[in-house]
Amino acid sequence: MSQVTAFLHTSLFAFNTSERHIPAGIAAIDGTLLERHAGGILISTTQLCDQKGRELSSESLTLDIPWSKIDHLHIHAK
Repeated sequence: MSQVTAFLHTSLFAFNTSERHIPAGIAAIDGTLLERHAGGILISTTQLCDQKGRELSSESLTLDIPWSKIDHLHIHAK
Protein backbone atom coordinates (compact mmCIF):
# COMPACT_ATOMS: atom_id res chain seq x y z
CA MET A 1 0.00 0.00 0.00
CA SER A 2 1.34 3.39 -1.01
CA GLN A 3 1.02 6.77 0.64
CA VAL A 4 -0.61 9.12 -1.85
CA THR A 5 -2.05 12.58 -2.32
CA ALA A 6 -5.04 12.78 -4.66
CA PHE A 7 -5.57 16.22 -6.19
CA LEU A 8 -9.15 16.72 -7.34
CA HIS A 9 -10.62 18.59 -10.35
CA THR A 10 -13.48 19.79 -8.19
CA SER A 11 -14.23 19.42 -4.51
CA LEU A 12 -16.12 16.40 -3.25
CA PHE A 13 -19.85 16.84 -2.80
CA ALA A 14 -21.02 17.37 0.78
CA PHE A 15 -24.50 18.08 2.07
CA ASN A 16 -24.80 21.49 3.67
CA THR A 17 -26.01 20.05 6.98
CA SER A 18 -24.49 18.95 10.25
CA GLU A 19 -24.98 15.30 9.15
CA ARG A 20 -22.48 15.43 6.28
CA HIS A 21 -19.66 12.89 6.51
CA ILE A 22 -17.01 15.15 4.95
CA PRO A 23 -16.30 18.87 5.18
CA ALA A 24 -17.18 21.07 2.21
CA GLY A 25 -14.43 22.24 -0.16
CA ILE A 26 -12.07 19.25 -0.20
CA ALA A 27 -9.51 19.66 -3.01
CA ALA A 28 -6.68 17.33 -1.91
CA ILE A 29 -6.71 14.06 0.00
CA ASP A 30 -3.71 12.48 1.74
CA GLY A 31 -3.89 8.85 2.70
CA THR A 32 -3.11 5.23 2.00
CA LEU A 33 -4.04 3.84 -1.39
CA LEU A 34 -5.95 0.63 -0.66
CA GLU A 35 -6.97 -0.23 -4.21
CA ARG A 36 -6.88 1.03 -7.80
CA HIS A 37 -9.74 -0.24 -9.91
CA ALA A 38 -11.29 0.54 -13.28
CA GLY A 39 -13.65 3.12 -11.78
CA GLY A 40 -11.27 4.92 -9.44
CA ILE A 41 -9.34 4.50 -6.21
CA LEU A 42 -10.13 3.32 -2.70
CA ILE A 43 -8.25 5.43 -0.17
CA SER A 44 -7.99 5.50 3.61
CA THR A 45 -7.60 9.19 4.42
CA THR A 46 -5.16 10.81 6.83
CA GLN A 47 -5.84 14.45 5.91
CA LEU A 48 -8.39 16.39 3.86
CA CYS A 49 -7.32 19.82 2.55
CA ASP A 50 -8.88 22.73 0.67
CA GLN A 51 -7.47 24.27 -2.51
CA LYS A 52 -5.04 26.43 -0.49
CA GLY A 53 -3.62 23.42 1.35
CA ARG A 54 -5.34 24.20 4.64
CA GLU A 55 -6.35 21.15 6.65
CA LEU A 56 -10.10 20.67 6.85
CA SER A 57 -10.07 17.35 8.69
CA SER A 58 -7.71 14.65 9.90
CA GLU A 59 -10.50 12.20 10.74
CA SER A 60 -9.80 8.86 9.08
CA LEU A 61 -12.31 7.90 6.38
CA THR A 62 -12.38 5.28 3.65
CA LEU A 63 -13.45 6.85 0.36
CA ASP A 64 -13.98 5.38 -3.10
CA ILE A 65 -13.19 8.26 -5.47
CA PRO A 66 -13.96 7.99 -9.20
CA TRP A 67 -11.20 8.73 -11.72
CA SER A 68 -13.37 11.50 -13.18
CA LYS A 69 -12.87 13.53 -9.95
CA ILE A 70 -9.08 13.10 -9.85
CA ASP A 71 -6.76 15.55 -11.61
CA HIS A 72 -3.63 13.65 -10.62
CA LEU A 73 -2.33 11.26 -7.99
CA HIS A 74 1.00 11.86 -6.27
CA ILE A 75 2.53 8.56 -5.07
CA HIS A 76 4.98 9.36 -2.27
CA ALA A 77 8.46 7.79 -2.39
CA LYS A 78 9.23 5.29 0.32
